[in-house]
Amino acid sequence: MKAAAVVADILKREGVQCLIGYPVNPVIEAAAEADFSIFP
Repeated sequence: MKAAAVVADILKREGVQCLIGYPVNPVIEAAAEADFSIFP
């Protein structure tokens, strides 16, 4: 598992529902794969 996927998993476990950020970011990309709402 990549570090970005681990960060996305931790954020999901903590109850984060959406992320705001620049879309070309490994954490944002991993969060999108984990079904977060992404607002670029």
